[in-house]
Amino acid sequence: AYAGSVALFQNRVFQLPASPVSMFTTGMLSLAEKFEAIRFLAGLEHINTEQLLGTSIQTWVDQHLKHTTMREYLKALLRLSTYSNAPEQTSAGVALAQMKQGVKHNVLYLHNGWQSMVNS
Repeated sequence: AYAGSVALFQNRVFQLPASPVSMFTTGMLSLAEKFEAIRFLAGLEHINTEQLLGTSIQTWVDQHLKHTTMREYLKALLRLSTYSNAPEQTSAGVALAQMKQGVKHNVLYLHNGWQSMVNS
């Protein structure tokens, strides 16, 4: 679904690290950041999201990810999966649960966004 997609990071365009292959081939992440991303994705299913309902995304990311680029990348993925850009206020438990659902079951996006339903 994301083949050929790009990420804009620090005013540069990179291949979007959205699969194991693109994770290793993108120039967006250093080798250490790639391994941190893989560790996160491999452990995602085992995160107890109910215990994180009272923890913000920002707090969780700061506590669990070492690299700044990985923190920003994960916050971007969580924005995408929750449609929320308030990491200091959004529950990490809710956001990570939503992300787990998207990874496990994939998602379908409405062509031209939600506004297309309003315009119909």
